[in-house]
Amino acid sequence: MVTEQTEANFNSLLIMAIDETVRNLLGVTVVQSLHEHLLKFYGVKVDQIPNQLPLVHAAFEKAFAVGSKTLEKYAAKRFYEHLSLPFEDQRCGLSAYVENAKAKLESMNQSRTV
Repeated sequence: MVTEQTEANFNSLLIMAIDETVRNLLGVTVVQSLHEHLLKFYGVKVDQIPNQLPLVHAAFEKAFAVGSKTLEKYAAKRFYEHLSLPFEDQRCGLSAYVENAKAKLESMNQSRTV
């Protein structure tokens, strides 16, 4: 069972991982530009990023073309580090990595309650 607090923490860690990845690979001003771009062209506020990953993916593809795959993979890797989960390169997009992380965490939580 996922509580609102757990989901809020999960979402905060995801936003943090994306921002850290963009900042580390491209610089702090690019993080700010990304947030502004998502809001202006996609109507996505920073706190809505976790629920709008397909739009984030589209923004990455448009802005970074082939490099978007690298950004998403490194963001996913950083996210898994924040969650203390082992990262396995599955050659998929950020949305799939996030769904896999949710499934792993729920499976771990169910194991603990049994």
